[in-house]
Amino acid sequence: MLEYTLKHQEAVDRITQRKDLGLRQCELSEDKWEMLTKLCNVLKVLKEVTEFFSWSMPNLATVIPAMDLIDKKLSHFSEDDLIP
Repeated sequence: MLEYTLKHQEAVDRITQRKDLGLRQCELSEDKWEMLTKLCNVLKVLKEVTEFFSWSMPNLATVIPAMDLIDKKLSHFSEDDLIP
């Protein structure tokens, strides 16, 4: 759902900007859109690993490399990157 929202950012912005709909409080700033994009990237990593393990019974030989992959991909995402 987050990917869908990011894909349709322009439409979401237009709808939330309409005063007659009463959605102004839901309008997102550019910083919030950027944060959502970064969050989506983090969640994709976790989704990929979850889907990988849902296909088979995990064992130590597959878990450790997967944890290393998670660590490697998420290491460049710090709290400062997600919170403007």
